[in-house]
Order: sequence, then structure tokens, then C-alpha cells
Amino acid sequence: MKALRAFHDNVVEIFGYLMQVHAALVFWRDFLNDRIRDGSSPTRTIFFGNDDPNKPDPKYHYRRTFAELIKDMGRNGTTSIVLCQSVVVLLVASWEDHHRALIAGECGLERNDLKSDVFHDLNRYRQAILHGGGILREDAKKLQFFRRGERVDLTVRHIGSIFHMVVEELNEFGVTHYGSNPEFTFDKSMVA
Repeated sequence: MKALRAFHDNVVEIFGYLMQVHAALVFWRDFLNDRIRDGSSPTRTIFFGNDDPNKPDPKYHYRRTFAELIKDMGRNGTTSIVLCQSVVVLLVASWEDHHRALIAGECGLERNDLKSDVFHDLNRYRQAILHGGGILREDAKKLQFFRRGERVDLTVRHIGSIFHMVVEELNEFGVTHYGSNPEFTFDKSMVA
């Protein structure tokens, strides 16, 4: 069950990445809102790049106003959606490119013999994100947040539900393929 435990650990790390970046974005959004409350204009522009802004004619890569950045970081803002989409892509890549074969090998299976509706649905979402202009091409079986033809605009709440389902799926793999429930849990008590 070593490979299954390693994947569970990776799943937790990916979720942790999402939570840390999301918290940083909330902090950044609150910082910008505080600047506006303190008198900065919502139309004030922030330039992002590598050049020294103190040198003559500095170059930048990207720019946004305070108001645009705040909107982008809202619950359904572009930045939040892209972050959640990138987490799904990362999770599917971790499963498909590394852990699936290791888990299958431990269970005496070929990689493609280890099947999962949850990971199949995640791959449908990934395909929509990367190859379908964000539009879901087929209905999902388990992850029914979106229907065929809808945009896969994931929120942090969707991602929390997805990770719950992934952890449940890993427990099911334990029962089905290892003969033992590893009893992974997504929700951990803060009380020792």
C-alpha cells in the first residue's frame, strides 16, 4: 500500500498548495481594498515584470488596476478560476503520469486496468480546461458540478468537494485492490 499512501500524501500536498495560494490571494485582495479605503484610486495600475522600475523606460509583462485585480480575485474571478483549474490539471497529471502505474503495479494490475470514475471525470474536466476552450464535452458520472456544454469554471468550494471524493476513492482502492481500507480522511480534527 506504499504507492497508495504516497499518492494520498501527494493529494494532500496539492490541496495544501491550493489553500496556501488562495490564502495569499485573499490577503493580496484585502491589501488592495485597504489601499483604496486609505485613498488610493481603484484605477491605480500595478505593473508586473522583471525590470527595475527605477531605470529609464522599464519594461513590464502584465498590468492591472487595483479594481481589476480585486475583481479577478473574487469568488468567481478569473484568478480564482484559473487557480482551481490548474489544481485539477496538476492532480490529473500526478495520477496519470506517475501514481496510477505505481498503484496498479502494487496490485498486480496493468496501469490501464486500474479504473476510476472519479479520475475519469477529472480527466474530462482537464480535457475541457486544456483542449476544449473550457467547455465540458461529456457529462461526468461522479463529479456532476457541470453538464456537457457548460464552462468548467471551478471554485474553491468545488475543489474541496473534489478532494473529498478523491480521498474516498483512494479508500475504495484500498478495499478493492489491497483488501484493506487505509482509512484516509480529508477532514482532520484540530483537537489532538
